[in-house]
Amino acid sequence: MKILVIHNFDSHERFESLMNEFKNQNIRDFKFIDAVHDVHSAKRGINQAHKNCIRYAKSHLLDEVCIMEDDVAFTKNDSFQYFLGKKPLDFDIYLSGIYLGDIDEDNRVKDFCGLHCYIVKSKFFDKFLSANDDEHIDRALANLGDYHVCNPFAAIQYNGFSYNTKMDMNYDDLLKNRELY
Repeated sequence: MKILVIHNFDSHERFESLMNEFKNQNIRDFKFIDAVHDVHSAKRGINQAHKNCIRYAKSHLLDEVCIMEDDVAFTKNDSFQYFLGKKPLDFDIYLSGIYLGDIDEDNRVKDFCGLHCYIVKSKFFDKFLSANDDEHIDRALANLGDYHVCNPFAAIQYNGFSYNTKMDMNYDDLLKNRELY
């Protein structure tokens, strides 16, 4: 499976932490996709960066693609393998963890927040690309597909500067009552 990583090459700190994460997870084969900077709307830029990953996967005729943001933080040294091992047989998007959204007894979600590490099947590429460009991409995808989440969560985001909010963020409160692998 191809792994695409959205990265802002001006962020040397994120690059170092990402490379440490990949070393710990034994992830060696990946491709960087440039972050998109939209001076008028951070959410539109983030939306387009995720869609650029899907466009890449579609143009390369991939059956599925794993997309990560450069602030991904795996919960244990074997979390990526755990995530892959828990992947359901049929889904549109399989998420490594979420911050908002209700998880049902089958680990399905309809509405979620959190696209730091996830897998998208090719059957969903066009629907993904049709999501509203002017919304946060995870919010724009609400109720459009069959979404499953790895539970307990295999990956979260590092606390720190958010390109989305343009300030330091601490996501710990959003993980209360969630189980981490």
